[in-house]
Amino acid sequence: MVRRKWTKEDIAKLRELYPRTSAKELSKILAREVLSIHTKASRLRIGKDFNGFIKPLLEENREKSHRMRGHKVWTEDEIEMLEKIYSTTPREKIVNIFKCNWDTIMLKASRLGLKREWREIKGRWGEEEEKELKEMWMEGKTITEIAKKLKRSFTAIEKKARALGLKGRGAGLRIRRVGIEGEKMIKGLLSSAGIKIIKEGTSVTPFDFFIEWNEEEWAINTKFGDSFNITNGNLKRLLNSSRKVAFLFATKTGEMYFLPVLKSNNNSLLTFDRPAGKG
Repeated sequence: MVRRKWTKEDIAKLRELYPRTSAKELSKILAREVLSIHTKASRLRIGKDFNGFIKPLLEENREKSHRMRGHKVWTEDEIEMLEKIYSTTPREKIVNIFKCNWDTIMLKASRLGLKREWREIKGRWGEEEEKELKEMWMEGKTITEIAKKLKRSFTAIEKKARALGLKGRGAGLRIRRVGIEGEKMIKGLLSSAGIKIIKEGTSVTPFDFFIEWNEEEWAINTKFGDSFNITNGNLKRLLNSSRKVAFLFATKTGEMYFLPVLKSNNNSLLTFDRPAGKG
């Protein structure tokens, strides 16, 4: 193939069009090979315009990739809408508007530099709402049940209850989570008592450990601290299991109480067996 020399007119067109035009299109305009166009542009140090060529090309490729993977492709109108409503609109409403999951929306908002104004979204607590919280708390309802009823987060209920001086449910006992300290203590107590831990529970079950005791497998719900509280909701979740269930109470001084939960044949009476062990 005879190589054609680059004329001044060809070079002028290359300088004008190359930054914003693909080499494939230029090959048709200049009647030259794509490789020849790239090589000449490189020698003349002519680069692509980022905002006018590279950025739109990246966006186009990203959209194609998203479509192939089934991801959401945002339109200009949707982006404009998101910018207007993201900061103060409730999460559920935003999800319903854009018909996609919240993680997708947050990712797009993060790329756009958008932030949520939490105080405006959640709003202040009213007197009626505080009264309802106190009533449900004293009735022994769980924080999860209260949060669902009041349409607030678990943490919001916990903080408000603390601010209102609600230190327990009904009997006024302090509610404590097991935590890392309690978990270490309980594992140590079980080990020293020769009780085998079969496996640990997960966040979706009310059980913290599954153990082998008296040649039987037990699902246990643990409590750690200097005082303990059992709610109706807590009991119901345990009794919905077909396993043998028990509470395991451990104090900071190293005492352990294992209380099997028994249910009568007519399902009308709930009792506790006497402490089966103390370590």
